[in-house]
Amino acid sequence: MNTNDFFNKVVKLYQNARKSKFEHSRIFRGRSSSISSQLEDLLALYLVENSSKKYSYFVDQSIKVDGTKNNKYPDIVLFDKGKIFHLIDVKADIGWNRNTMFEFCEEWNQIIEKWKLKQFSLKTGETKELISGTFDENLKLHIVIISLKNSGKKILEDKIQIDKKLKNIRLYILSDGVHPNEYKPAKEILEKLDIKNDEFSRLLKNI
Repeated sequence: MNTNDFFNKVVKLYQNARKSKFEHSRIFRGRSSSISSQLEDLLALYLVENSSKKYSYFVDQSIKVDGTKNNKYPDIVLFDKGKIFHLIDVKADIGWNRNTMFEFCEEWNQIIEKWKLKQFSLKTGETKELISGTFDENLKLHIVIISLKNSGKKILEDKIQIDKKLKNIRLYILSDGVHPNEYKPAKEILEKLDIKNDEFSRLLKNI
């Protein structure tokens, strides 16, 4: 899967989300269904097919971190040989958090620092197999934003500051131009979409 394939699938996910899962000529959906879990699966597949590292990818995985009360649910966990090396948070855009992304990342920077070398345990979703291990000493959180659109102007400034000041956080913006959820034909959206191939490459390099 290349970056064009990735966004072709993203656009299809958005367009299919406008339809009922059980179609009928007299059923009409108002609000689109959420595609957040499918975006997580899709990004995990892109990384599996393009990264040289042979990680196992746990998606929307509940994790018990030693010394903490509540389980955590990272979107994607990159695991290999008893260690978690990377966590990935997938966002369609940041319309929900236009003005406080740096503060959000700053808080997570501190959390990641505390988790380094700590023990964790998880149970896989399909078989409930118990897996335990430690977080790597160089643990990172990668925040992947699918579209710059609907994310406000401050995000680009925040991105620069995050890269400079927060050693445990990496932020990526995968596209600009138009939002993949535009109400236009898929072909027109894909033609106007500005895919940031350098951001995909940076993500692959950093994991």
